Order: sequence, then structure tokens, then C-alpha cells
Amino acid sequence: MRNWTWALAITLLIALIAPAIIAQTQQPGKAAAPPPPWAYGFATPPNPGDKPPQGGGGNPPDNVTQKHVDGSTLGFTQQQIANGFSPADWFPNDHPAMPDIVAHGRREAMIIACALCHYPNGKGRPENAGPAGQSYSYIMQTLDDFKNGNRKSADPRKANTNRMAGFAKAMTDDEMKAAAQYFSSMKWTPWVKVVETDMVPKTKINAGLYLALEGNEKEPIGQRIIEVPVNSEATDELKDPHSGFIAYVPTGSIQKGEALVTTGGNGRTIQCGACHGADLQGLGPVPGIAGRSPSYLARQLYDMQNGFRTGVWTELMKPVVAKLTPDDMVAILAYVSSRPVGSSSGSSGSPSAAAGGADPSLIASGKSRFTTYGCIDCHGMNGEGTDQAPDLIGTRLDGPGIAKFLNKPSADAKAKGMPDIPPTSPDLAPVVAYVLSLKHAQ
Repeated sequence: MRNWTWALAITLLIALIAPAIIAQTQQPGKAAAPPPPWAYGFATPPNPGDKPPQGGGGNPPDNVTQKHVDGSTLGFTQQQIANGFSPADWFPNDHPAMPDIVAHGRREAMIIACALCHYPNGKGRPENAGPAGQSYSYIMQTLDDFKNGNRKSADPRKANTNRMAGFAKAMTDDEMKAAAQYFSSMKWTPWVKVVETDMVPKTKINAGLYLALEGNEKEPIGQRIIEVPVNSEATDELKDPHSGFIAYVPTGSIQKGEALVTTGGNGRTIQCGACHGADLQGLGPVPGIAGRSPSYLARQLYDMQNGFRTGVWTELMKPVVAKLTPDDMVAILAYVSSRPVGSSSGSSGSPSAAAGGADPSLIASGKSRFTTYGCIDCHGMNGEGTDQAPDLIGTRLDGPGIAKFLNKPSADAKAKGMPDIPPTSPDLAPVVAYVLSLKHAQ
């Protein structure tokens, strides 16, 4: 690879700038400012030594009275709704057939059904996550990060993060693949309505979920985002997967967020669309963020900024979040959560489509960089391989694997002239998308 001088100069420049930006973050696991309690489902910040609240106790759920939700002909008791190994499916015709790990979990390994928390349609709730519509490769990487200790919560009281890590460690490879295939096969559709306001309904918190109190009592929103169900009973008690959420955000925050997201705010951050796509609905292994829970997204920004979330693709986010203030985060989240969804096909169902179905403009950009870096000299014009380097069409590496190799090539590859592409480089995601497109074009 010989024709990559200018590109290498750019990546070296980024490599010089990025450490200065990243140095402003705290050391892993050591946060200067406490995590925003509203994002983690609490009313106040954690105190040193805090642990997850103890569950259990109380009377078992009712198993006699049939409950109902609007639009469904089915009925379930409260015990059936809360059954961790066979939770209620109110709308079985809304989604593909669930694999066993999603519908029932695996009792002997104490893995509860994915559908209990994330819902059969994958929409999830603010206290967990909505995996529907994310790419297969992203979901697989997320499970792998949980399994390997790279996904932790900045708030030690948030028990479901630890439970998710336990589930991932106990899941088989086939179970992970089945869950990722299932949730990535469904499109993300509108789920959160963002409303700017100075005053929000007073709330109570139940297991990390904010619920609006009955009546009309309100309080100042401050610099928070308060995300509540449209219908508290439908969400909290009945787990209705058709009942969405309202996210109250500070007045003026959407416009402030737009400036940060679309321009980078004069160096305060990096344009989100460069990796997440112009519509913010994701590109290949990079997740969609448009129209998703701002509470969930807030946790990810804070956890990545303060070293609680690590892993292959998190490296790309370090310079993005390094200089963000809590107010910046609120503004960014207000904007991205207000963005429309459903018109893009950036995420797709099958592993091949998810990996090879990235935005054509990203793939085209990656092809250009593939040529500029001189990859064609060794790997061939179309990645078919030469006597100097293997073909890329038949590579067994997935997106994160390709990225990792590009970050730190082998000694043999380096000796043949292969440059390294740092995790912070804007060239990385396009090159990975292009290589994956070669892999799945056959």
C-alpha cells in the first residue's frame, strides 16, 4: 500500500488532536461530576458505597383477574404479564416469531426472556433499551461488551445493568445470534414524543421508571429530561408495547442541540451524522439514535465520557463526548430524540444485510478511501486478493473485527505497507462499511 500519504497525514493529525480532547475526560470509572440521576432512574445522585436496591418480598402478582390493553383481543393476569420466562405477548401478529431466548429465556441459566424488558417488538423502555431496528452487528457487539465487562453503569444503584451483564455471560453464541437476528429484523418506529417546557408533571419512580403523578401538580424542569409513559398503567403494570412515552425537555434545548449535532459546536464535539448517518438512523455497525429514548442515550454519553462503557466502537465516541457539559448533553439528546424515524433503511434484518446494507454514500466514501490508502495494491481492485494479501470477500471478520485489525495491523501487514487507522479517524467507519459490502456482495 503506497498511495496513502495524504490520508495518513490526516489520521496523524487526528491522532495528535484526539489525545488532547480525550485527556479532558476522567480516568475510567472516576467521574468528576455525579451521573445525572434522572437518566439512571433516581431522584438524587448516588452516594459512595451505594448498591442496587434489594428486590423481592411482598405479595405475589394476582393470577386470577384477566387484564386487557387497547387493541388486543388477549387477556393476561398480572402474574402472566410479569412472568420472566414467558411474559405476555399482547400483539403476537406485530412481530416475527420470537426465538426461544427472546420469548422464554433459559430458566436453568437464570436468563429471563428478552421480551420481558425489551418487549416482543423490541421497543423497550427508558430504564432499559430499545434494540429494535439496530443492526445485527451492533447488537452482537453490545452483547459481547456486556459479556466481557465493557458495559457498566456509572450509577452503582442501577441493578439491571448488572443483570444484563450476567445474562450475556450465560448466553450461548447461538442465543446471542438469534436475539440479534430477531431484534435487527424489525424497523424502529416513533416511540417518544419530545415536548419543550419549563414545567413538568410531578413524578414518582418505580424500579427506575419515572411515572407522572395523578392530578396537575407541576415543578420546574431545570436542566433535566423527564421521560414518562403516555399511560402509566399501560406501561408500568400491563407492559403494553403499543403505549409510548413523552420526553419533556427544557425550552430552547432542541435548537441548541441541533447546532451541536449538525456542526459540532465550534469544536466542542463532532458532527453526529458523520458516523450515525445524515438522518441519525444508523449506518451498519454504528447505531441509530434518532427518535430513541433520551434517558437511555444520556446514560450512554455519560458512561462513555467517564470510562464506564468501553469496547471497540466506543473508541470512536471518546473525542465526541470528551468536552460535553451536562447542559450540552441535555441539548443534544433533546434534538436527536425529536428526530423523525422510519424513512431510512440504514439498519436491516439479517446479518448480511445489516453488515453490507449500510448507507450507499458511506460505502462509496469507504471505497474512495480504500483506493487512496492504496489497499488495492495488495488486496486487489475489488478485494479479491493478491499474492501480497488475502481476499476480503471471504474474510471471517465482522465489523468490529475489521476495525480492530485496522486500528493495529499485524507486524506482517505493517511490513507490507499497511497503515493503521486510529479508532478516532473519520476514515474508519467508511472503510469498514466498504469491506463489509465486499464480503456480502457475493
